[in-house]
Amino acid sequence: MSTEVSGPARRGGGVQWRDTAVPTRHGEVTVRLWTPDSGIPSEPVVVWLHGSAYIRGAINMPEAMSVAGHLSRRGCTVAVVDYSLAEHIPAGDEWPWPPRAAAGIRFPVPIDEVVDVCAALPSLAGVTSVWYLGGASAGASVALSAAQRLRDEGGQLPAGIPLVYPTAHSVLPPMTPELRNKYLRIPFEQRYSPLRVHLMNLNFVGTEDRMEEPYAFPGDGDLSGLPPVYVLNSELDGLRASGQTLAASLAAAGNDVVQFCEPEALHGHLNTPELVVSDRSLARIDAWMTLIEANARASGLGM
Repeated sequence: MSTEVSGPARRGGGVQWRDTAVPTRHGEVTVRLWTPDSGIPSEPVVVWLHGSAYIRGAINMPEAMSVAGHLSRRGCTVAVVDYSLAEHIPAGDEWPWPPRAAAGIRFPVPIDEVVDVCAALPSLAGVTSVWYLGGASAGASVALSAAQRLRDEGGQLPAGIPLVYPTAHSVLPPMTPELRNKYLRIPFEQRYSPLRVHLMNLNFVGTEDRMEEPYAFPGDGDLSGLPPVYVLNSELDGLRASGQTLAASLAAAGNDVVQFCEPEALHGHLNTPELVVSDRSLARIDAWMTLIEANARASGLGM
């Protein structure tokens, strides 16, 4: 696949970024490519996906911009994918919304797009011997599903998969008593209840009979044979039930998994970069990536 630069480079804070159009099987997708201020792509490369329930979010939201800026200052090239969003509720409506027909953008479109962007990395970023595929919340789910697809379709797998407060299951797993007690401390509008998660997922796939589609919700699928995974959960988050279950299932499937629960953090805390807890989480991802890259050097993958 070839790519086409669709905007001028912008600079700030020791990094620069430009928007690039990447062809996919569903049409062009904008990828915001972040590099150190030299403008020269360098390893490692991070493909990053924002969250917001499959229906909202953009490459200019803090969960994309602040993460990409942080990783670029670390020396990474970051490709933030503006993947297609599922048809969303009208402005002003609140959760939960009524189930709707399967018309419009649905699974597997966003996952297809991310798989195609990953295949385009050699022309997009120039270097791909060490790269990561990760995301936050619903973006974490899309990232892990795309990794499963790459594994099964013979694509190049990333060196690691960082997942931040992921939702990964068609049905929210049961909360532990400890999480249930803390769940009651969460502001009501930020609570992810089993009903809310069900409706979010139903909106993503379109109809009940598609909830068990392969790759729709990666925690329900085959988790064997994946690269190292970092699961960072928020302590005050109902979706921690999904993240904790996912980490346990990944480990049971024989994968290298690191799980951490960020103390006192709410779901989506990377979207508030001024919080100290956001900096702490990014530092934890840095430390994990440093270990992955040290192992890559020891294995002769360069860098």
